Amino acid sequence: MPRVRLAGDRMHEGTRALESLTFRALGYGPPPDEHWVVISYRDLKNKARELRLLWTVVYPGRAPTASQAGRMRVKRGIDPAAEIVRRAKKLMFSTEAWQAEGARGSGRGPARGRTGYDGDFLTARVVKTRRGTFGYLRIWRFDVDDDQGFLDAAIHLLDSLPDNGLIIDLRDNPGGLIWAAERMLQLFTPNPVTPTKFALRATPLTAAMAGAAFNQSELGPWVDSLSTAASTGEPYSSHLPITSVEQCNDLGQFYGGPIVVIVDANTYSSGDLFTAGIVDNRIGPVLCIGQATGAGGANVWTSDDLSDTMRAAERPLPNLPNGVNFTIAVRRAVRSGDAEGVLIEDSGITGQPYNMTERDIFEQNADLIDRCSDILAAQPLTRLAIKKSTDKLSITTTG
Repeated sequence: MPRVRLAGDRMHEGTRALESLTFRALGYGPPPDEHWVVISYRDLKNKARELRLLWTVVYPGRAPTASQAGRMRVKRGIDPAAEIVRRAKKLMFSTEAWQAEGARGSGRGPARGRTGYDGDFLTARVVKTRRGTFGYLRIWRFDVDDDQGFLDAAIHLLDSLPDNGLIIDLRDNPGGLIWAAERMLQLFTPNPVTPTKFALRATPLTAAMAGAAFNQSELGPWVDSLSTAASTGEPYSSHLPITSVEQCNDLGQFYGGPIVVIVDANTYSSGDLFTAGIVDNRIGPVLCIGQATGAGGANVWTSDDLSDTMRAAERPLPNLPNGVNFTIAVRRAVRSGDAEGVLIEDSGITGQPYNMTERDIFEQNADLIDRCSDILAAQPLTRLAIKKSTDKLSITTTG
């Protein structure tokens, strides 16, 4: 039977590998060969102990508000297996919240929050720290069909939080709609936002796919560089954004205080892109539990998406057996700003390192939140308050 050992400073290096030993999405991988997992550890008296956990099968289901993967599905950056694991954790460790969302989705419970994206997408609260009171926004996932509705939900929550500093927590975020992640960046900065850019592998197949009339709305911008790649020897197409610069800057700033972003190795795909945008657009510092984010910077399609696109290019994908599907990274992402052109995949986004403490585990991230408060208190504070009367505006500024 496998044994899991966590020791010292190395305990975060294998976060994603460790999760595969404790949670597995059976729709995306084989069942475990073993019947149980043994966790070896030392207690507070330094005595060696072991804990044996049996495998349990659960059916977490999809959230009622989950993306239906319609026309937006080719604009996603998500680890679908990680999303199922996230749902399983909610079922097992926050059962009341899981049951409540099911009741709301069936009409048996109270109506969803004003925005429809509360709970399983976004949660917010006020936290008291050694440096004062700050806002705390948890982004659980970006897997939505309506990016504007998602942003409206975020703006609604931000309005209820203190404006002197905000902690944005992206831990365990498996990704989702790229538009939702990259458009959200503008809410936290007065400066123009530059999105990440994507490229396809330059092959005769991708050139044919991009050149097909039916695929122009999705792949048209890449067709010229793919068509000339054979003669120039370029291995990839030009790197172009999926979220346009106009989309990234069409709303403007809605939160004026300083921010700090928390990530870990399970912050993945569109979560990687959001974190890259925070760093590359100099919006705020990143606190990283472990060495970096999950390093899944790519645009993910299902085999159905790929099949439709290849059929339009008269290169049909062979039929798969009933019930069989797969996902594939179609376009790779590179960073912008000072890190222009640096790959996100396989390297992720680093930040200030942080190791979880005993207080974090048993007291709801107490030390982690205090560390974030130190970072927020060290940043300059700006504030803009506007009051409107019949014939005038009263504007009060700070910083």
